[in-house]
Amino acid sequence: MTSIKLDKSQPLYLSQIDRTTVRRLVEEYTLAAQEAGARGENIHQWALDQQDKVTQYASTLSEPDANLFWTLYGEEMQAAANAINDQTAALNAQVTQVHLQKAQDASTVATWISIAAFFGFVIFMINMFNNN
Repeated sequence: MTSIKLDKSQPLYLSQIDRTTVRRLVEEYTLAAQEAGARGENIHQWALDQQDKVTQYASTLSEPDANLFWTLYGEEMQAAANAINDQTAALNAQVTQVHLQKAQDASTVATWISIAAFFGFVIFMINMFNNN
Protein backbone atom coordinates (compact mmCIF):
# COMPACT_ATOMS: atom_id res chain seq x y z
CA MET A 1 0.00 0.00 0.00
CA THR A 2 1.72 3.16 -1.17
CA SER A 3 1.03 6.49 0.45
CA ILE A 4 -0.22 9.50 -1.40
CA LYS A 5 2.10 12.43 -0.88
CA LEU A 6 0.62 15.89 -0.83
CA ASP A 7 3.43 17.96 -2.25
CA LYS A 8 2.86 21.57 -3.28
CA SER A 9 5.04 21.15 -6.35
CA GLN A 10 3.36 17.97 -7.62
CA PRO A 11 -0.16 17.61 -8.98
CA LEU A 12 -2.43 15.15 -7.23
CA TYR A 13 -2.81 11.76 -8.85
CA LEU A 14 -4.76 8.72 -7.68
CA SER A 15 -4.13 5.33 -9.27
CA GLN A 16 -7.82 4.45 -8.90
CA ILE A 17 -10.98 5.92 -7.50
CA ASP A 18 -12.27 3.72 -4.73
CA ARG A 19 -12.95 4.14 -1.04
CA THR A 20 -9.58 2.75 0.06
CA THR A 21 -7.60 5.10 -2.17
CA VAL A 22 -9.69 8.14 -1.29
CA ARG A 23 -9.46 7.25 2.41
CA ARG A 24 -5.66 7.12 2.10
CA LEU A 25 -5.78 10.54 0.41
CA VAL A 26 -7.81 11.98 3.30
CA GLU A 27 -5.53 10.34 5.89
CA GLU A 28 -2.50 11.82 4.15
CA TYR A 29 -4.27 15.18 3.93
CA THR A 30 -5.01 15.10 7.68
CA LEU A 31 -1.44 14.16 8.57
CA ALA A 32 0.01 16.79 6.24
CA ALA A 33 -2.31 19.43 7.72
CA GLN A 34 -1.10 18.59 11.23
CA GLU A 35 2.51 18.78 10.07
CA ALA A 36 1.89 22.13 8.34
CA GLY A 37 0.37 23.50 11.53
CA ALA A 38 3.31 22.19 13.57
CA ARG A 39 5.68 24.02 11.21
CA GLY A 40 3.79 27.22 11.90
CA GLU A 41 2.21 27.53 8.47
CA ASN A 42 -1.13 29.25 8.10
CA ILE A 43 -3.25 26.10 8.13
CA HIS A 44 -6.19 27.82 6.47
CA GLN A 45 -4.14 28.93 3.48
CA TRP A 46 -2.51 25.50 3.35
CA ALA A 47 -5.94 23.86 3.25
CA LEU A 48 -7.06 26.18 0.44
CA ASP A 49 -3.96 25.28 -1.59
CA GLN A 50 -4.59 21.57 -1.05
CA GLN A 51 -8.25 21.92 -1.95
CA ASP A 52 -7.21 23.65 -5.19
CA LYS A 53 -5.11 20.58 -6.02
CA VAL A 54 -8.02 18.24 -5.27
CA THR A 55 -10.36 20.33 -7.40
CA GLN A 56 -7.81 20.41 -10.23
CA TYR A 57 -7.47 16.63 -10.06
CA ALA A 58 -11.24 16.12 -10.10
CA SER A 59 -11.55 18.38 -13.14
CA THR A 60 -9.44 15.89 -15.13
CA LEU A 61 -11.87 13.04 -14.45
CA SER A 62 -14.85 11.94 -16.48
CA GLU A 63 -18.20 13.03 -15.05
CA PRO A 64 -19.04 9.60 -13.53
CA ASP A 65 -15.54 9.30 -12.03
CA ALA A 66 -15.67 12.88 -10.73
CA ASN A 67 -19.05 12.23 -9.12
CA LEU A 68 -17.75 9.06 -7.49
CA PHE A 69 -14.60 10.84 -6.35
CA TRP A 70 -16.46 13.79 -4.82
CA THR A 71 -18.94 11.48 -3.08
CA LEU A 72 -16.18 9.35 -1.57
CA TYR A 73 -14.02 12.37 -0.78
CA GLY A 74 -16.88 14.13 1.01
CA GLU A 75 -17.77 11.02 3.01
CA GLU A 76 -14.17 10.34 3.99
CA MET A 77 -13.52 13.99 4.92
CA GLN A 78 -16.65 13.89 7.10
CA ALA A 79 -15.50 10.64 8.72
CA ALA A 80 -12.06 12.16 9.40
CA ALA A 81 -13.63 15.31 10.86
CA ASN A 82 -15.89 13.18 13.07
CA ALA A 83 -12.87 11.21 14.32
CA ILE A 84 -11.06 14.44 15.18
CA ASN A 85 -14.18 15.71 16.95
CA ASP A 86 -14.36 12.47 18.95
CA GLN A 87 -10.71 12.82 19.98
CA THR A 88 -11.27 16.45 20.93
CA ALA A 89 -14.35 15.56 22.97
CA ALA A 90 -12.40 12.86 24.81
CA LEU A 91 -9.59 15.30 25.62
CA ASN A 92 -12.09 17.92 26.74
CA ALA A 93 -13.78 15.36 28.99
CA GLN A 94 -10.44 14.51 30.59
CA VAL A 95 -9.60 18.18 31.18
CA THR A 96 -13.09 18.84 32.52
CA GLN A 97 -12.74 15.93 34.94
CA VAL A 98 -9.42 17.30 36.22
CA HIS A 99 -10.93 20.77 36.72
CA LEU A 100 -14.01 19.31 38.38
CA GLN A 101 -11.85 17.30 40.78
CA LYS A 102 -9.81 20.41 41.63
CA ALA A 103 -13.00 22.39 42.25
CA GLN A 104 -14.36 19.62 44.48
CA ASP A 105 -11.07 19.48 46.39
CA ALA A 106 -11.11 23.25 46.87
CA SER A 107 -14.74 23.11 47.99
CA THR A 108 -13.91 20.39 50.53
CA VAL A 109 -11.03 22.44 51.93
CA ALA A 110 -13.22 25.54 52.11
CA THR A 111 -15.92 23.54 53.92
CA TRP A 112 -13.44 22.26 56.52
CA ILE A 113 -12.01 25.74 57.02
CA SER A 114 -15.54 27.11 57.49
CA ILE A 115 -16.38 24.37 60.01
CA ALA A 116 -13.15 25.00 61.92
CA ALA A 117 -13.82 28.76 61.95
CA PHE A 118 -17.39 28.20 63.14
CA PHE A 119 -16.32 25.93 66.00
CA GLY A 120 -13.50 28.32 66.84
CA PHE A 121 -16.05 31.12 67.08
CA VAL A 122 -18.40 28.96 69.19
CA ILE A 123 -15.56 28.06 71.57
CA PHE A 124 -14.57 31.72 71.76
CA MET A 125 -18.14 32.74 72.58
CA ILE A 126 -18.49 30.00 75.22
CA ASN A 127 -15.23 31.07 76.86
CA MET A 128 -16.34 34.70 76.76
CA PHE A 129 -19.66 33.90 78.47
CA ASN A 130 -17.95 31.61 81.02
CA ASN A 131 -15.46 34.33 81.98
CA ASN A 132 -18.24 36.83 82.67
